[in-house]
Amino acid sequence: MRQTWDSGERSDLPAELGEVIGAYRLDAVIGRGGMSCVYAATHLKLERRVALKVLLPGLADDAAYVERFFHEARIVNAVRHPNIVDISDFLELENPRRVACVMDLLEGKTLRQVLIDQPLTELQALDVSMQLASALGAVHQVGVVHRDLKPANIVVTGEVDPASPTVPQIRLLDFGVAKRPEWLAAKTSSPGHLVGTPAYMSPEQIDGVVEPAADIYALGVILYEMLAGEPLFAGEAISVLMSKVTFDPVPLKLPMTLKMREEFAVLISACIDPHQSRRPTIGELQVKLADLYALVLSGPQTIPETEPPKAVRRRASKNPYVRFGVAAFALAAAVMLWTGFETPSTAISAPPPAEELAELLPPLAEPELSAEEHAELVPENTIEEVPSPELTSAVVPSVEPKRARATNTNNNKSQRGAQPLTRDDLLPW
Repeated sequence: MRQTWDSGERSDLPAELGEVIGAYRLDAVIGRGGMSCVYAATHLKLERRVALKVLLPGLADDAAYVERFFHEARIVNAVRHPNIVDISDFLELENPRRVACVMDLLEGKTLRQVLIDQPLTELQALDVSMQLASALGAVHQVGVVHRDLKPANIVVTGEVDPASPTVPQIRLLDFGVAKRPEWLAAKTSSPGHLVGTPAYMSPEQIDGVVEPAADIYALGVILYEMLAGEPLFAGEAISVLMSKVTFDPVPLKLPMTLKMREEFAVLISACIDPHQSRRPTIGELQVKLADLYALVLSGPQTIPETEPPKAVRRRASKNPYVRFGVAAFALAAAVMLWTGFETPSTAISAPPPAEELAELLPPLAEPELSAEEHAELVPENTIEEVPSPELTSAVVPSVEPKRARATNTNNNKSQRGAQPLTRDDLLPW
């Protein structure tokens, strides 16, 4: 699905639809920001569809903004990574003044739009994080800090299948505020002017410090948002910034339904540590994300409860203890039917006198057995004295199916062998 396009019928557009900039005709508006407007465009000769990012008219005459615009194109071409949008050309024209860069035209939605439309699973959130970490690894390798990583700058190039453990390829956008370490001293932001998005900025960025750890912080915030379904920091920009400069621990309210909730909490907490020196490097983070993905993918599965197999129930029905329990239950039921269903207050009343019972029940005649018949029924030395149970209540023994003594030993072995992987097998936290 292509991104939602504006009609372009606005007076604040840097260029009107149908205008040709260089060899590209502007067809539709994809989106706009504080510095530029992005159009869907077509190369007139090649008929190739592209995205054209055009600097706003008021900024196209400012040399500092033009330099920042050109700087983004240089960084992207220095990285050349499949998870980073490609910039293939840079245009600077006069009469009228136009400054633009030519980019890939992406199909899909921003991660911000995806999270609004549907929640992501644990595996999908980890897959997005691993793709982002791969892109940032390439960025940091050439000495660049993105410093404005957020869901609105990430495009998911396809539909997300809720049943899939992965998401389509993601592409990272907007390197307009990215920095190289050697440029930081000479080209820092103006005093009191913050560059970035407060909800995803690291505490040190507020003081003007820009290091690769700032991108790790933002990735941790994004991972939390994908899992929790809501931003980690919300509210007015000034209140968000104030909460970060206090260096207080940030409470994580991850859903209780997450299989690896504790592991996610440990990883996110490490990424958003207020002290940048304590955060993992991008290489360490890539390893942790891959390990956690494998752990979730092969973790223990929930087995629904089912009733015992019929064969087990048949064996259990032949157990003498079961027969005794059934007989005792029948005796208790008979007593209840004879006495009537009484309330708890009357059920504990004294039993009838023995004289009344003797009148109700006929006397039992003892059988007359010869010595030989008695010896046949009860062999010598086999009588075992058993204490008489209390007759105040009928007790039904609890009997479980004899699973431990099942005759199929092969099934028992297979059940013992099907042990799930433990957390310690894959990820020593």
